[in-house]
Amino acid sequence: MSVKRLSISHRNFGFVLSAVLLLFACVVARADVTITFNHQDGETVSKTINIRAMLAYPDNVFITKVDIEVDGTVIGTKTATPYEVSFDTLNYNDGPHTITAVATEQDGTTVKADLHLIFDNQLSLGADKHAQMAMEALKKGDLDTAQVECARAMKINPNNPNAIRAMAQYLKQSGHPDQAIEMLNKLPVPDNDTTLRTMKVSFLVDAADKNLQSNTSIPYLNQAVTIFKEIKKIQSQSVPANASSTDKNMLQGDYYASIYDWYDAIQSYKKCGSLDNVPINIANRLALAYINSGDFINAWSTLRDLITSQRGDAATHALMGMYYVIMHQPDKARKAVISEVDSDATAPSNGDISTTADWIMAAYADLQGGQKVRAVKEELQAEAMMGGQPEVNLLQAYFANNLDDAHTLLLSALEKNPMASVAYSLTAMEALTQGKRVYDVAGMLSGFGLYIDPNNPYCEYSRALYYLAVNNPTKALPLLRSVERVNDSSADVHMALSCLYHIAHQIDPETAELKAANKLDATNWGDTFSPKIDDLFKRVLNYSYFPLLTTNTLYPVQSVVASGGN
Repeated sequence: MSVKRLSISHRNFGFVLSAVLLLFACVVARADVTITFNHQDGETVSKTINIRAMLAYPDNVFITKVDIEVDGTVIGTKTATPYEVSFDTLNYNDGPHTITAVATEQDGTTVKADLHLIFDNQLSLGADKHAQMAMEALKKGDLDTAQVECARAMKINPNNPNAIRAMAQYLKQSGHPDQAIEMLNKLPVPDNDTTLRTMKVSFLVDAADKNLQSNTSIPYLNQAVTIFKEIKKIQSQSVPANASSTDKNMLQGDYYASIYDWYDAIQSYKKCGSLDNVPINIANRLALAYINSGDFINAWSTLRDLITSQRGDAATHALMGMYYVIMHQPDKARKAVISEVDSDATAPSNGDISTTADWIMAAYADLQGGQKVRAVKEELQAEAMMGGQPEVNLLQAYFANNLDDAHTLLLSALEKNPMASVAYSLTAMEALTQGKRVYDVAGMLSGFGLYIDPNNPYCEYSRALYYLAVNNPTKALPLLRSVERVNDSSADVHMALSCLYHIAHQIDPETAELKAANKLDATNWGDTFSPKIDDLFKRVLNYSYFPLLTTNTLYPVQSVVASGGN
C-alpha cells in the first residue's frame, strides 16, 4: 500500500516537473520577443509618418497580430509583416506623444514596446500664417505643400476665413471645384465684398466645366453670371463724389456694358453729349457698344466720323480694326491699326504707347489674312501688355497648339468674365469640330452664349451651326439669315446656308448660296458642291472671328475703377 503511494507521488512529481519546465520555456520565449521601431526615441516628426514595428523572436513563438497605438488608442492592426501603419500627426496636438506596439502571441500573451515622439506641425504659427503659406504654394503650383499648409490652418481654426479661402483654392486647383464651392459657402459674404465673390465666380465656372456632360453645368453658370453682376454693381457704386455728370454717365455706361446691357450702355454714353463734342474716350465707348450689340451701321458711322474728323486715337483705330475683322476684311483691318502697330509687329510705329486693343486687332487681322508669323508676335505683345485678361485669353485660344490648350484658355477667360459670350460660342465651335460625341456640349454652350448676348452675331452663328449639326435646318435658318443681314459679304455664312439647303433638299437655294460663297471668296470657299458638315465646322473655326474687346482694353486706367475691366 505504501509502495503504491510512493509510485503515484513519483509520477506526480514527474508531471509537475514537466509542466514547470514547459512553463519556463514559454517564459523564456516571451522574454526573447523584442520590438524595435523605424524611428528614434525622442525624434521630432510632422505631417504624415509611417510607424513600423520590427519584431525578433525564436522559431517556437507565433505572433498572431501587432497593434499600433498612439497615446493608448489603437490606430492600426496588422496580422502579418510588415507591421506598419501610416497616420497624420496633424490629427493630434503638437507636443510629446507615445507610440506603442503590442504584439500578441498565439496563447494570448502580449509583449509591448513604447516609442516617444514629438509632433511638431508648427501649429503655434497660427491659422493665418499657414493659410498664407498655402496660398504662396498654390501660386507656384505646389499642391503637396499647399495641402499640408491648408490642413494645418484648418486644424488650428476651421472657421478662420483665410484658412477657408486657402482650402477652397486648393480644392479648386486640385480638380474639385464642387467641394471648393461648398467650402467657400461657409463664409458670410459682406455686402461690398468683391474678392470673395470673384473667387466664387471662378469656382462656379470651373465646376460648370467639370460637369459639362450633366444637367448641373448651366445652373453653375447662371450662378456665376448672377454673382458677376453683383460684383459689377458694387464696383459701379464707387463713383467719386466730385465726378461730373459726364463722368457719371460714362461710368454708368461702363457698368451696363460690363453686364452686356448694350441698349442702356448706349443710352448712358449718349447722355454725355453729341458725338461732335464728347471726349474721344466716350465716343469710342459708344462705338464699342454698337459693335457688341450687333449694330454695325451705327458703329461704322461713328468710327468713320471720328477718323475723318481726325479726332480718333489709338482706341479708335483698334475699333475700326475690330469692325473690319468681323466683316472679314483683314487687309483693311491691318491698315486700320498700322499707325499704332508697325509692319514688323515690334513697336508702335508712331512712337507712342499703343493700347492692348491695337495689338489684339493686329493679331486677328494677320491671323485672318494668313500672316501667322507676324500674328504670333502681335499676340505675344498683347500678352506682355495685359496677359491673363479675358480679351487676351480669347485671342491666345486661336494660337493654341491643340484643342485642350485652347479650352484651358477659354475657361480662364470665362472664370474672370462669365459673361464673355463669344468665349462660349468659340468653345461651342471647337466642340462641333470634335464630332457627334460632344454635340450636346456644343448645344449647351452655344445656347448659353446666345442667352447672355442675344444680339451678338457670333453667338447666333455658333447656335445656327449647332442646329445644322443636329439636322435641324428649320431653327438654323432664321439665325443664319440674321447673321447675313449684319454681314452679307462673309462667304462662310453663305456656305453655311448652302449646307442648310442641302440638308433640307432644296436644290435651287443651295445652288444660289453656293455661287454667292464662290463669288465672295473663291480661294477659301470655291467649292463645287456643299461641303460635309464636319468639314464646314473646321473651316469656319479658322475663318470667322469676333474679337472680345472691353472698355478696359481701350482705356485701362480710366475704366478700371468703374467697371473692373469691362
